[in-house]
Amino acid sequence: MKNKKVKLGDYIEEYSVKNKQGQAYPVYSVTNSNGFCTEYFNKDVSSKDKRNYKIVPYGCFAYNPSRINVGSIDWQHYEKNVIVSPLYIVFKCSNKIKQKYLQYFFESEYGKHLINSKVSGSVRANLKFSSMCDFELNIGTIEEQQKIISTIDKINKLINAQKQQLEKLDELVKSKFNEMFGDPIDNPKKWEIKTIDYICSSIVRGPFGSSLKKEFFVAKGQHTYKVYEQKNAINQNAKIGNYYIDEKRYNILKRFTVNPNDIIMSCSGTIGKFFRIPIDSEKGIINQALLKYTLNEKINYQYFLFMMDKIIITVEKKGSGIKNIGSVKFIKNIKFSLPPIELQNKFAEFVKKVDNLKMNIQKQIDLYTELLNKKMDEYFN
Repeated sequence: MKNKKVKLGDYIEEYSVKNKQGQAYPVYSVTNSNGFCTEYFNKDVSSKDKRNYKIVPYGCFAYNPSRINVGSIDWQHYEKNVIVSPLYIVFKCSNKIKQKYLQYFFESEYGKHLINSKVSGSVRANLKFSSMCDFELNIGTIEEQQKIISTIDKINKLINAQKQQLEKLDELVKSKFNEMFGDPIDNPKKWEIKTIDYICSSIVRGPFGSSLKKEFFVAKGQHTYKVYEQKNAINQNAKIGNYYIDEKRYNILKRFTVNPNDIIMSCSGTIGKFFRIPIDSEKGIINQALLKYTLNEKINYQYFLFMMDKIIITVEKKGSGIKNIGSVKFIKNIKFSLPPIELQNKFAEFVKKVDNLKMNIQKQIDLYTELLNKKMDEYFN
């Protein structure tokens, strides 16, 4: 579609109608991950006076002006009327532009670029409605817009189908673990009961307090060592993070060194997220938000990961150890069932086969995503 760019303001109009009658409309928010959703307000707003809230009729857009830069904008396509916080900006579209076309525009790299170029505010980004009206974009006929929507919908459908396959494979592995081993605490197979300490040559928590203050961090260089953080475990990625220490500080904190095949676990905030350190990772130490497990030959790391995941869930449900989950002593003394190493290895082989399938599916997702980005750039930039 090769059309002359037009001002978005010619196709949208602010809709600022408050719920003055106090109607019992459902309260929604708009998030970058779920768009229009209700989960954030089910409990928090039930007793508040909602007469100052803004009404969002079906088909209207809403966004939080201080969060639109992270993608918190969506059109309301769930109910006849909902209400949102007074902080939100609500606007409606003319009959010359389809809502889904405009939503895809906001999701495009060009749309994100325009948003980021127009936000104002030194502390928190803020996009005024008048600034949005100055956006220039391609808007063809309704028929042309629908063709673009259909193409993007088809690609998204392909991506989502592949993601569902990944989820099914994850569920398959969990099901296989339950079939082979059952609950490691209840021990339905009547295997030996051991403590975590028995299958680890060491368990260490990262240094506290004055040992690792931010003023000790240096720029990455030839004789520097990485500081692994909680987000490395949560995102299962050893390459993210920008904190390093020099050789002198490293020698003081050497016992917190992370080695390839060690397993790190987040032990504060988002508890119980595991990550196995890859062979090619940078040499470094863990920070205080992580526990480091060095396993011995008595356990296969794949069995360990799934076993510990179940143990953490059990600990959280019982409420007995959430505050102690960062304690090395507490972790060492957790008891579990230890099946024969041969059976653990058999499970690990199954996981390896599933991981190969997942890798091929992820490659397909990457190809579809590349195609999607190319099409979005073609249509909107």
